[in-house]
Amino acid sequence: MLEAVFIAMLSAEPVSRGAVIAALLAYRLLYYFLPLAIATMGYLILESQAKKLREKNQRKLADG
Repeated sequence: MLEAVFIAMLSAEPVSRGAVIAALLAYRLLYYFLPLAIATMGYLILESQAKKLREKNQRKLADG
């Protein structure tokens, strides 16, 4: 749907099909992979913090 609106907006201006397709691919790349990258970074940070907390708790249990 978005692609149809985007192409309709640009149809009045002299823009090559390659440029339109490149813009759509760039949009899709950002739309799908940017949130995935942000979520992956958040997951890795949370897992790192959880690992440190587990190690700290293991040391407390071992020390008595």
